[in-house]
Amino acid sequence: MKKKVAGLFFVSALLFSAAAGLLLVDSAKANGIPLPKVPVIGINGDGSITPETDLISRNGNTYTLTANVNEYEISIGCSNIVFDGAGHTINITKGDNSGLSLGSVSNVTIKNVEVQSSYTNIHLYYSSNCTLTDVKANNRIYLLEGDSNVITKSSMNSLHVDSNDNSISKNSIFVELFVGGRNNIFSKNNFLFEDLPIILYNNIWDDGSVGNYWGNYSTRYPDAREIGNTGIGNMPYVIERDTRARGLWDPNATNIDRYPLIYPYDIEKDAIAFPAREPLSEPEPFPTALAVGASGASIAIIGVGLLVYFKKRKH
Repeated sequence: MKKKVAGLFFVSALLFSAAAGLLLVDSAKANGIPLPKVPVIGINGDGSITPETDLISRNGNTYTLTANVNEYEISIGCSNIVFDGAGHTINITKGDNSGLSLGSVSNVTIKNVEVQSSYTNIHLYYSSNCTLTDVKANNRIYLLEGDSNVITKSSMNSLHVDSNDNSISKNSIFVELFVGGRNNIFSKNNFLFEDLPIILYNNIWDDGSVGNYWGNYSTRYPDAREIGNTGIGNMPYVIERDTRARGLWDPNATNIDRYPLIYPYDIEKDAIAFPAREPLSEPEPFPTALAVGASGASIAIIGVGLLVYFKKRKH
């Protein structure tokens, strides 16, 4: 029990610190206070790295972090590469630099990295056909323009999508969702935020058979039931939109998750996290020893009866 309480306290502290960081940055911007900038390590269009650093190793088109990166933004301006965080962290504690930015590139894969900063952790702008996978972000991932990008197997507090035709699948989003683009496909995600999402246009909320887990599904649809043992609810989830962007959105847009999940999606196992179900009780096997004993007793009784019968016949 103590471990559970400690875990909940730790998660709450993380969410509070992330929210506080966003408020401080927004307040500074609103008051015209110049924010400090951290230096940038760039992966350039020709594949070179400037300034030269031991923090990134290169093997062909794969760039790998060799250690945690502190107080540097990494900016990727080269297409057709893989950036492998190798489990390391990019950490920025001051200013509003993105921890990791990708600008005007295509076919870039970002994987296995944690990014921590005060505002936008990963900024993908004017870029297409890029993939973010196995990424952890303590604040925001922001897609601006570009299209056909993929975010998968990742976790973030906030996701901001201002582009079209992206695939957002198998992620956990804890605080906020803003979708300003069209025809983005969302499936197998865990939407755990309490506030309503801001969605401007029509988007797609399932892959044709599986939708997403919404933390308030059972509250909004208390009569919903699981369809068989599929993990899918029998009532579609009609997505209510936050009114903060009412003047910008299409009033006729309809966003519906047709196959909402009853249970969260287990990203690591790539499966619905079904609860442990009680096994069906099997009929108890007939006690063989008892049957044999009873059979033997019956034979003995019959034998004694026959013996008495024949003795009486002789007399």
